[in-house]
Amino acid sequence: TAPSEQYYRLETWDRQRGFLRDGSDQTPIPANRLRAVRRKPLLGKYRTLASWDDGSCALAQVRAGTGSALFLGTLPRYSWSNLADGHLLLPLLQRMADRGAERFSTSISLRVNDASLPQSATDTPVRLDNAQGSHPSGSPADTAGVYRLGAQTYAVNRPWPEDMPDQITDEKLHLLLPETSISSMQSAEEAPILVQEAWKLFLFFALACLLMEALLCLPGQTAKRPSPTTRP
Repeated sequence: TAPSEQYYRLETWDRQRGFLRDGSDQTPIPANRLRAVRRKPLLGKYRTLASWDDGSCALAQVRAGTGSALFLGTLPRYSWSNLADGHLLLPLLQRMADRGAERFSTSISLRVNDASLPQSATDTPVRLDNAQGSHPSGSPADTAGVYRLGAQTYAVNRPWPEDMPDQITDEKLHLLLPETSISSMQSAEEAPILVQEAWKLFLFFALACLLMEALLCLPGQTAKRPSPTTRP
């Protein structure tokens, strides 16, 4: 049991692979919102998937044949933790259900050069889609596509990090070019004086153009016509 007015907090977990991995857009699951006032230590041999803030195991995985069992160090009761809020439990159960359902599906989705690609000592994977590209051989070890091996059909996709644009930070730039003066749009440092002066000139020029446009849009003055006089 945690001391009074304190709680155990989930701090680290594997964000690259496994059941607690980040989403396809690299957004992490909100597992760090888990708070526990009571927990039970895990004994035996296991693989740690998540740890509390003091380094002890919060989520353990034990291999059992071709499957595995997961053990949580707390309960989904508010007298123990806020696990029932779903920050950790909901994505964990969804991904466990998806993993368990893969064995009952004849059509599965894998990654290029995945260790779980179907293997056969006698059959060769047959490419089913028409997007042959530059690899007409259609090997699932290096080419994305739809394949059939025996009675099983599966899709092979590129690893999702290949579709994410890689951005370089100012810190990396300074490490790569330590003796170079660098200025970037997202930099929090003060902009050079030349850039500041250019923005000032552009601002004054834009204001002058707006004033000139306003003057040209003013209506012109019309001459007054003399009123007609009446004769007797």
